[in-house]
Amino acid sequence: MCYVDLEVGSDHNPATKRFVSYYNSYIFGYYRKLIAFYNYEYMRTLLLYCLIFFVFNAQSFSQITSKEEFNNYYRLSSEKLIELYGSRGLSASCDTSDYGNYGMPMDFLGQIEVSLQKAYPVQVGRIGVLFYSLTNDTLRIWLWRQSGLFVSRARVNRNELTAAEIALRQSLKVDELSEGRAPQKRGASVTGSSKNKLLPLETTVRMATDLLLPPPIAQHLDGLQHLMIIPEYNIGQFPFYVLRPFPNDSYLIDSVSINFIPHLCNLLNFYENKQSLIGKKIHYTPSNPLIVGNPLFSTTTAYQLPSLKGAEAEAQQVAFLLHTSPLLGKEATISAVKSNLATADLLYFATHGFYDPEKMLDGSFLAFSPDAKNTTGLWSARDIQAQKMNADLAILSACQTGVGKITGGGFIGIGRAFFIAGVSNTIISLWSVDDKSAQQLMITFMKEIQKDDYFFPASHLRAAILAYKKKDPDPAHWAPFMDFGFPF
Repeated sequence: MCYVDLEVGSDHNPATKRFVSYYNSYIFGYYRKLIAFYNYEYMRTLLLYCLIFFVFNAQSFSQITSKEEFNNYYRLSSEKLIELYGSRGLSASCDTSDYGNYGMPMDFLGQIEVSLQKAYPVQVGRIGVLFYSLTNDTLRIWLWRQSGLFVSRARVNRNELTAAEIALRQSLKVDELSEGRAPQKRGASVTGSSKNKLLPLETTVRMATDLLLPPPIAQHLDGLQHLMIIPEYNIGQFPFYVLRPFPNDSYLIDSVSINFIPHLCNLLNFYENKQSLIGKKIHYTPSNPLIVGNPLFSTTTAYQLPSLKGAEAEAQQVAFLLHTSPLLGKEATISAVKSNLATADLLYFATHGFYDPEKMLDGSFLAFSPDAKNTTGLWSARDIQAQKMNADLAILSACQTGVGKITGGGFIGIGRAFFIAGVSNTIISLWSVDDKSAQQLMITFMKEIQKDDYFFPASHLRAAILAYKKKDPDPAHWAPFMDFGFPF
């Protein structure tokens, strides 16, 4: 078919002109329909391809969105960490840049994946990283594992997290464990157990589990062997071991070892310094341990410090296992401890710990025997973090070494002070445990660290807790001990 063009000015009769006009109109109409048909077919095919592409790539789109969101909140978390260290007069080496090389947006998640694969090449498939971010009234939780990035978002505020922590501690009756054992300011009234109606432990554990390990996260925990947790606000003060996120209602500790980590921006630096140990299956036999138990406490300080006979027996047993002699009684001074810090590769302090929420650095302490250089015997958190330590492991078998002042980026506590001072991993306690429980569990732990395993010392601590809880199922006696630092 073709279009007929009559020459302008040519002499054609009217009938011919009408015929040509009708003919051309028909041709134009035909082509319009033809074009419309092909446009329809094209658009329909295009939409079909788009639909197929979206269906098969929906997870990828979700991953991209989660990744970008993770990068944004990870940067915010790094800024909070810098602020946290700044409150201690220190600096944190975390990159908070918006853009990296060649003007590309910073890929913090990509950096973390590279760091984990480099540090833990054998076990990276069994590692999970839990990252918490609390902003306004929203708690975001990311779980990274080699198979993907999973996220949960829930309307949770600080008051709810605080209430859940308090309710869980009350159900565990941890205040009763501290009565008569914990340091007490002289002249202060003794705080007894809460008179409020206690919720059943099963209820408070479920409340805490729903907040911290909700279903979008819990369903992806299967197959993991170790969890690294980056806590925020008061999340680092929850006893994660007692959470029950699995369908069979088992404890988290029944499946994985756990440790709180300072932040992943420190991981590569840690790896460079510990390449001979990190990522390998090791047993740990210290060559120069420093063991302290039940110092002779001053009676003239502002605090009443009850004697810890069980801690003395604990230190003696640990020293026997490690073929060394402990510092006990009046010999256990801060001066004696400091003189051994540079060469000690393991620190074991079975003594009193105390934290002051108002004066965290200067009011919080570990208690030792007084001497001429330190008449109180109280080793402040500020002085601890100012030391140069080279130990791979510090064990603070003392109450309240895992709690501290709550800030946006976490908590300022004695455990973090040891990490700042150079200790790779510190075993801390979230509450006071009776002498017998602490002694049995810690002796088992010291035996476990001499056995080959990955993720030292968190996996060894888990093994010790599992062995202990077979004899004593009460989680108040085995749940407070946690590892703070990067596992080997």
